[in-house]
Amino acid sequence: MKVRILLTIAAIVAVTILGMPNFGNTVAAENDTDLPLVLNQTLVTPDDNPMLAQLLAQHGQTNGTYKKFEFRDGDVVYNYQRMIGNITVEGDFINCQVSATGEPLKNFTHWRDNLTGNPNITITKEEAINITGGGGVALYYISPDSAVFSTIDPIPQDPCWINWKRDGNGTLYNITVVDAQNGTILGYGIPPPSPSFVYAGPIDQVNCTGIWGDWYDNAQDWFWTMGYSPDHITYPSIANIKSYIQDCDTALIYGVAHGNNQYIRCGCNMTAYSASNVRDWLAGYPPIRFAFLASCDAMKDCDMPWTFGYEFRKGSVIDTAVVGYIGMVNASNETWLSTLPWQENFFSYLADGQTVGYATVQASKDYPLCTGYIRFIGDAGLTLVPKLNRYIDTGTEEQTSFNNAENLKGGERAGQRLTIPGRVVTSLSFPLFKAGSPTGDVVFTIRAVSDDHIINSKIWGDASTLPTGIAETAWEEVTFDNPVSIDEEVRLLVEPTSGDFYDGVRLCLCGHTDVKPDEYFTEYTDYYDDYSYADAAYSYTYGECGVPTLGIVLGEVHDVNHNPLSNVKVSLYEFEDVYYKHILTTSPGYIMMVDQTGDYYLVGIRATYYEIDTANMAILPPLHIDLTTPEKLEAGYRFDFEGDYGLVPRTCNVTYAMISINHWLFTPVDVAENLHPEWQLSSWKAMEVVHSWQYPS
Repeated sequence: MKVRILLTIAAIVAVTILGMPNFGNTVAAENDTDLPLVLNQTLVTPDDNPMLAQLLAQHGQTNGTYKKFEFRDGDVVYNYQRMIGNITVEGDFINCQVSATGEPLKNFTHWRDNLTGNPNITITKEEAINITGGGGVALYYISPDSAVFSTIDPIPQDPCWINWKRDGNGTLYNITVVDAQNGTILGYGIPPPSPSFVYAGPIDQVNCTGIWGDWYDNAQDWFWTMGYSPDHITYPSIANIKSYIQDCDTALIYGVAHGNNQYIRCGCNMTAYSASNVRDWLAGYPPIRFAFLASCDAMKDCDMPWTFGYEFRKGSVIDTAVVGYIGMVNASNETWLSTLPWQENFFSYLADGQTVGYATVQASKDYPLCTGYIRFIGDAGLTLVPKLNRYIDTGTEEQTSFNNAENLKGGERAGQRLTIPGRVVTSLSFPLFKAGSPTGDVVFTIRAVSDDHIINSKIWGDASTLPTGIAETAWEEVTFDNPVSIDEEVRLLVEPTSGDFYDGVRLCLCGHTDVKPDEYFTEYTDYYDDYSYADAAYSYTYGECGVPTLGIVLGEVHDVNHNPLSNVKVSLYEFEDVYYKHILTTSPGYIMMVDQTGDYYLVGIRATYYEIDTANMAILPPLHIDLTTPEKLEAGYRFDFEGDYGLVPRTCNVTYAMISINHWLFTPVDVAENLHPEWQLSSWKAMEVVHSWQYPS
């Protein structure tokens, strides 16, 4: 059974970035995505910056205009788009990255040398507009590596007029290429995925033709590079997508298609799946670990329920992340041309073991025109290497006693013979040490007793790194890349590839004692011997795909005078941890699905109001959202922000303050004059409101 990555030309996937600091290997809170990645953009010339002037001079230019991008983490990126006169050179640029203190961080350039500065252009701009039926045109040297113009064959060496047609909303829907020498229409570029429901997985929905092949192939190649074995489907059906989402072998998903944050056109005949479909399909299943949604508006409002960016994560920011496009059809022409290079660098950073947060930020510094059009949400510290799976560890089978050790030479095997009753084995551990100076790989293997075939295996590491002597024995573990369901009698084995009696691997065991009935210590030289009076020390974990328990945290949000509030960010978190869930209310009510037990707190945040954090109240003890057991999680929890937990405005008038004082001195009543002691305020809460009246902020 393999770890699957669904690669669809049509739909699926998510990952996004509004703004992230310099993540490194840290985990950022989910609400960091509410801040922009780039704080400011300006145009600068190299006149006052010798470094920028020198970069231009290396290519024989004395002047030019850079775009300066000031990133949220303090780094500054200068990006120069190469122009020859009024001709844009696709794919040619200078990128200079410096720290907040001006220290050089990275410079890289793409620059072709075989272009003429005086091309023979005989077709005027007005003629090009008439040929293409109106719209705006511009001159380009098309890159021979272009993805957007990969349908043009051969790629012309001379400049072309390109008509970028947009509708009244600025949506780019057609790209026409005209030979600037003779006025011939050479073909059509590939426009970005659109939010329109006219088109689906195919670029041309009516004829069910065309794909974003270069983007799709690039993702597939990188998934292979990272050790995944991707299944790939062009124009998938809704049933295809559902089956992959509910298969725990599907750890990663990538898709490129027309769509928005609630519907994506995945196949022919106007076939679409929705964010609510994903919500329903993932009920009782773990979230997708990583998704990349290359659909125009897939990441809009990605922190809100009923959107793809939320539902693929099930609202979690732990061990799951989504990246994708937002507003891509309204991006500049140069931004769309930069999306495949951005994706290439993004996946290359991930393949190097970097976090999703780092990869997103660094790819955006490499290709800053994409900032604002590609977003991230989720666990910024998530890595895709080594391989991920979606199985949840639910139990451990083990025998941990030992009083002796078995010497293993190269090619020999030893371990435990036992029956695994229908479990997905996720990891395997043995206590090992070394004698002498062994070298070579040590492999942990599960073999079937019936015919000795290998069910699963993984290299632990080199024998030379093991501790020396039984007194220094350490439990060594492997986590399987592709967990397998096993329902048969097996041998759990340690298999060194080299070594001898003096320089070998030692496996700890419990000799002359039958610790576990119906299990046997087993060893192999030229054949297997099984011993009922001894047991190897071992441990394996097993898991399942489904989520055992789901709970609900819900309630309403009011101000201190019990007026209902909307647009409040309600966050659920464990103390000193990142935010686990959050939701932006569109009414006084909020609801969160929670799939992890824990001792939680709630935070309510709204612009122009003071924050309420149930862990840090002025004179009240911390209020715990107790979901520490599966039973409590299943029962759920209701918490209303009201009374002393109501939100206090930063500015109010005397009438508002007097109402709060009345809620302190008297039990509040509703319009039907029913008493509500839960709305009553303490003296300190009422004084907070008086402070807002007297000292507004």
